[in-house]
Amino acid sequence: MVIWEDLFAASIFAAAPIWLVLRAWRRYRAVSWSKEAFLGRSALALLTLSLVVMVVGGVAAVVEEHMGAIRTNGPSPWKVAILNSSICVGSLLIAWKMPKGSRDVLLARRSIVTAGIYLMIAWLLVMTSPH
Repeated sequence: MVIWEDLFAASIFAAAPIWLVLRAWRRYRAVSWSKEAFLGRSALALLTLSLVVMVVGGVAAVVEEHMGAIRTNGPSPWKVAILNSSICVGSLLIAWKMPKGSRDVLLARRSIVTAGIYLMIAWLLVMTSPH
């Protein structure tokens, strides 16, 4: 079936942001946190929310293209992209507020920032797409 091929192709493009967010979560869990735990958890929660919206939106777009079954009166894609790129910026600001500490804290912070920048660029590309 053609839909499975398109979903497989889309999953290849989704692999990078999923890997970046999972890596950030893994590095976050490796750190013994004290006061900074809330900041790291907040930044990662925002990134995870943005990633979930991207994956669900991508699956919905592929299914809608092949079956035409998901036609809703929801927000337009550029509005969703603006909201989610703002969420990514919020995550970046929270991550930059995390105090510098040990090597593990720096690695976790760097992973969160990398994933946030990648997701923000991806959402900006979605916003500028001609769909």
